[in-house]
Amino acid sequence: MTLSATPWPRLAPGERIVWQGAPARGLRLTRRDLMLVPFSMVWLGFVIFWNIGVGHSDGAPLPFRLFGLLFLLIGLFFFVGRFFVDAWLRGRTRYVLTGRRAAIERAEPFGVRTIVDLHAVGDVHVTTELGARGTIRFGAATPLFGFGRSGVSYWVPSLDPIPQFLLLEDADRVFEMVLVARE
Repeated sequence: MTLSATPWPRLAPGERIVWQGAPARGLRLTRRDLMLVPFSMVWLGFVIFWNIGVGHSDGAPLPFRLFGLLFLLIGLFFFVGRFFVDAWLRGRTRYVLTGRRAAIERAEPFGVRTIVDLHAVGDVHVTTELGARGTIRFGAATPLFGFGRSGVSYWVPSLDPIPQFLLLEDADRVFEMVLVARE
């Protein structure tokens, strides 16, 4: 992981870091996987059926074979690959909370630095899973089924455009620090 070696974010006069951390490492399931895993299994099952059908037909056109192969790769990503991509991205991410801002940094590739002014952001909330682990979002909540949300970010939470501290070990305690900083 090659995150910036320089202190980041640059602190304003009088600003201090109140917490630093990183998301949980490794493969993780979330509540939305209750819907996504069965959907991806159905997708993958259909694509396997399609590819077997095309494979047993004599002289199937090349576009049919390519269509099946493309959708097989997409299905494998939905079913398995997205967990590895999400774990890899989380392993390259760190969080900083100051008395005024929340900062998120992810190393290259897909590197990004996001700074959220805690007084300017409207919606800040915490969602906890079993135990103390949870996620703090600095923006509008996304419904469980993702209505109004498109793209790969629904499948890979680390790519969500809404700034968030994902899968924190003690999310409620960090959320309390965020609330104190917003006062």
